[in-house]
Amino acid sequence: MTKTQSRRVVESLLEIEDLPHTIETSILEKAQGNPCFLEEIIRSLIDRGVLYRETGRWKAREEADPAIVPEGVRNIIQSRVDALGREPKRVLQNAAVLGQVFSWEVLRRMLGSDISDHAAQVLVDNRYIYVEHERPQREYAFEHVLVQEEIYRMIPARRMRKLHGLAGGSIEELCGQRLREYTEQLAYHFDRSDDGEKAIRYLLAAGDKAYRLYLNDEGTGYMIRNSRFLAALPYSEELATAYQHVITYYFVKEKNLEKVREWIAIYEDKVMRIRDLRARVNVYNLKGARLFAGMGDYIGAIAQYEQAIVLARKVGDRLDEYQSMNFLGNAFEVLGKLEQSCQCAETALAIAEEIGNERAQSWAPACLGQPCLAVGETWQSH
Repeated sequence: MTKTQSRRVVESLLEIEDLPHTIETSILEKAQGNPCFLEEIIRSLIDRGVLYRETGRWKAREEADPAIVPEGVRNIIQSRVDALGREPKRVLQNAAVLGQVFSWEVLRRMLGSDISDHAAQVLVDNRYIYVEHERPQREYAFEHVLVQEEIYRMIPARRMRKLHGLAGGSIEELCGQRLREYTEQLAYHFDRSDDGEKAIRYLLAAGDKAYRLYLNDEGTGYMIRNSRFLAALPYSEELATAYQHVITYYFVKEKNLEKVREWIAIYEDKVMRIRDLRARVNVYNLKGARLFAGMGDYIGAIAQYEQAIVLARKVGDRLDEYQSMNFLGNAFEVLGKLEQSCQCAETALAIAEEIGNERAQSWAPACLGQPCLAVGETWQSH
């Protein structure tokens, strides 16, 4: 049925006035024109008290959550799937892992070369899926979103993780040099697999891609999902970025200093196990900016920045020294120690000019201007 026809069925069954938009939308989206689903969904809403009779008419509780899939719909889907042959059923379960729309080539790679087109045709004939388009490659879509969701839900957790790993591996093999186009799909699948290293790699890549497009909330979401893998893996430069994003998320978005402390401790423990002084510079700066400064302990923050500067000079990393010096100058400024702040800003500017880093050169004068103006060095501020 069309959406208009489905709406008329709902109206005829309930004879309800002013059905809340959220409930009507949920009913129509979940039923998607299937009369059996429509009836089961309405029955479920009545059983749960979302819809109720009063003075001979149906009414609705707008504050109730209509999103739960009724057991009757699940039973209908389960019985239909159980009636399928072994091969079509296997195809359907693997397809459900790929999503509402899926590539036939990826699905075949997951299943192995022995799978036939006949299995897909059986599913088309039985109205489980349909051909979305044939070019540039054949893609199918599920006829009904509830069918895909419920088949996916029926897969045992261990097998589901294995299938997501197969899906990610199949996309990698087929896409070759075009992996960046499929970063989000790869992140989605490996995040739900047992392959923690690939999950981190693609979640980082997807997060970085989102940040570059200024989709900051989406990018942060990828980084937070990374957190469940981070604690179990040893330190690497690739993972350092993930730690910084997770710590920054809890500091800026959640304002949760306990989480900041927890993740800095995990990060610091991993860094201290290796002989990478540059990584330690990053730890000291994170502790200063995200933990001590976050608690208002700028004396403690200054101690962290000073240790970072010592290490940066020891390894000869001028860019890290520049960043640490900027942090130090900001802390002095907050404490009202404006001469020390000016000195730090001047040093940072000299480093920026020495290393020829344009971004640093553009930022350092701004850091220098405010404390110099505060101590009366108007010409320097200008």
